[in-house]
Amino acid sequence: MTTEPRSEIEDSQKAYLILLGGGLLGALGFVGFFISAWWWWTPLVTWLREGTTEELWQFLVAEVVLFVGLGGMFAAFQSARRFERIDPTLRRVLYGYNAFLQLFLVGKGLALLIVFFHIRYPLPFDTTEGGFYSLGAKTKQYIAALDRPVEVYMVMDVREPAYANMLTVLTEMQSANPRYFHFEDIPLMNANATRLQDLNKRFKQLTRPGIIVAYGDKPENNATFIASGELSNEDYSRGEQSPRRDFNGEVRLMQELMFLSENKKKPIVYITQGHGEPSMQDRGEKGGLTRLVQLLTQGNFDVRPLTAISPDPKKNSVPSDADVVMVIGPQRSMSDIIPALGTWMNPTEPGAHKGRLVAMLGPTQGIEDRPGNPMADTGMEEFLRNFGVTATKEQILMLAYGSGGNLYVEDDPVNVVVDLFNPDEARNPLALVVKGHSAQRWRDVRRLEPLPAAGSFQAEAVMGSKCLAWTETDMKISVHATMERLRRDKTEAEQRIKGEMMPVLLAVTESPANPDPHSMRQPSEGRTPRLVVFGCSSIATDPYMRDSSGPNFELIRGSIDWTREHYTNIGVEPKSYRFFRLPVLTSFWNLFYLPVAALLLTVAGLGLIVWNVRRS
Repeated sequence: MTTEPRSEIEDSQKAYLILLGGGLLGALGFVGFFISAWWWWTPLVTWLREGTTEELWQFLVAEVVLFVGLGGMFAAFQSARRFERIDPTLRRVLYGYNAFLQLFLVGKGLALLIVFFHIRYPLPFDTTEGGFYSLGAKTKQYIAALDRPVEVYMVMDVREPAYANMLTVLTEMQSANPRYFHFEDIPLMNANATRLQDLNKRFKQLTRPGIIVAYGDKPENNATFIASGELSNEDYSRGEQSPRRDFNGEVRLMQELMFLSENKKKPIVYITQGHGEPSMQDRGEKGGLTRLVQLLTQGNFDVRPLTAISPDPKKNSVPSDADVVMVIGPQRSMSDIIPALGTWMNPTEPGAHKGRLVAMLGPTQGIEDRPGNPMADTGMEEFLRNFGVTATKEQILMLAYGSGGNLYVEDDPVNVVVDLFNPDEARNPLALVVKGHSAQRWRDVRRLEPLPAAGSFQAEAVMGSKCLAWTETDMKISVHATMERLRRDKTEAEQRIKGEMMPVLLAVTESPANPDPHSMRQPSEGRTPRLVVFGCSSIATDPYMRDSSGPNFELIRGSIDWTREHYTNIGVEPKSYRFFRLPVLTSFWNLFYLPVAALLLTVAGLGLIVWNVRRS
């Protein structure tokens, strides 16, 4: 019978005591850390979200407690290592001790890394073509600049199509400005009844599923409601197999925020009537403006008619509460109201507010008793020259569109393809509305031209015809007969057909009254938006106003916002995507069972390789 030397037994006991003491110290450090972290977790989250370090010392104290315990464990481990050769059990304890310490440190580091990225970068990287997981640049800019609190309460069913996308939008907005933007998700299926009752008491608007948006220090007094049905819409016009669904959540939320930030004051838009313009009330044969008025009203605009109360121009005026005046498709003389428009656009009283105008002028009917049947003069043509815009008496007619060898002959020449001038370099905010859309078709288009100089006003061509086209000044001529003749007669076609873009949308700005001669600004900077001129009015009528996500309405609304210098909503577009149904003859073997079988086979193969390596 052999016995271990007394010194080895004592050394082994000493090693166990050292490990026991280090383990107790580590356990105290662990317990102290988790208790401290539980109470002082908020300062860490606040620091990661907002960069505030005022109370971060609390969490740092918890970290110090933990590392004191870990340090004690590590010191005990190092002290006991010299005895590992004298006792196999001690050796196993030491190895387990070492493995635990390493795994804990690695796990803690990964946990902190995950928490950091989850709080700082809570959203997935957006690789979708439609940008479903990212906000528009204008939205980010507006939310980041908020200096008053915004509270959003999303009370919706998680099964609604817009729920997931709306949750992403609100999360991104809160991430962009966590100090002033907060939202609360209240799913209806699991909603706390007491919480819903509290919201119903605070916000009387909450009568059905939707979103409450509250702005300012007194949210109950400055809040609006967005019904869940307004957040998305589906379009089956392209066939039931691939319907298009538009998500309007970002657009609607920005509209309501802009509305609330102006203390619920709706911008007042006046539309001239009584000069052959499409009616704001009735749907005529060619379409009225009822749909445009409806969509503008839904977008928190107050739309009113502007009519002359007297044939004497001196007795007519633009109401003082007007934010923007629109002139859409007049066919007769506007001499009774144009002097009032001039006074409103350029007031003589010191400090008076200068007016803003959106003019949509398509071709007018020809004057039969004049040679050549020219367009009837409405008076707006001369009026616009004062602002650097020439509304010519020429109608643009399209022969073909496309480029290179891919030319497509047009059967209806009054439908003109229009697009941005230099889309890659376009900087005007109005260009953001059209950017990303394919070229648009406008019906009955008049050519515009910017004047080289008109005092302090400067006109910029934003859009133009993008096709092979010619122009006509005779409004009674048969355009189809002319089109057929141009197709046959190459000589006439070479003389009349133009390939270059002709302006159809101009944006007019005004330079400061006393510009600083030593300013380093570019000439276009610091200019005030005053006027937008369209060479087409038909796109404002009912047949072309599909819904609020259509490019025609977006362009008109963007023009109103641009003249008002409210650029936030310009470029904030609905996100569209398609969803597809599986064919009836889909093979579920190929879709499900085959990938699962391949995965199991791969795991089994890798396990076999490891088993063979370990045996050898």
